[in-house]
Amino acid sequence: AVVSTQSTGEGRKMVFVPGICSGIFYFIGTIGWPYVTRLTNKTATVILICILLTIATVLSILILPTDAATNLDSTATSYITPKPYLVIIIASLIGLGDCGFTIVIYSLVGLVFADDTAAGFGLMNCAFCIFYAPAMFVVQYISVHVWLYFQQGVVLFMGLITTIGLKKYLSQ
Repeated sequence: AVVSTQSTGEGRKMVFVPGICSGIFYFIGTIGWPYVTRLTNKTATVILICILLTIATVLSILILPTDAATNLDSTATSYITPKPYLVIIIASLIGLGDCGFTIVIYSLVGLVFADDTAAGFGLMNCAFCIFYAPAMFVVQYISVHVWLYFQQGVVLFMGLITTIGLKKYLSQ
């Protein structure tokens, strides 16, 4: 949404760059998060992932006008001037954070459904779809800031549940 707003100026020509950066950092996270987990511990990794996604959310709130999700040609002002490098930083943080949570959740599903992993992964993918579909419908009708606050709440809740789940299954 940020690259579509008028306040980005020349950054509007870079619509594809955040997606590429997010994908590159998702790939880097796929390689890097297992090493980070080995160097620290799983709880510290989940906390680090939550911190990365919180930074991305705060930066998004600061650079996005409130009507960016509903008005792609928004001329509304934001808290700070959106710059292309900030959009790239946000996309990179989201790529790393999303990858990290995905790896941790896949690990938890593997632990919980050790006897039947196919059912566990199928259930998880079904849950993702059930939550994504309404989210994509609702996001076009609400303020982008409301959506980001909700999303941050989900991230912190998932971090809490993941940490509790890891402690429970690693202590057995």
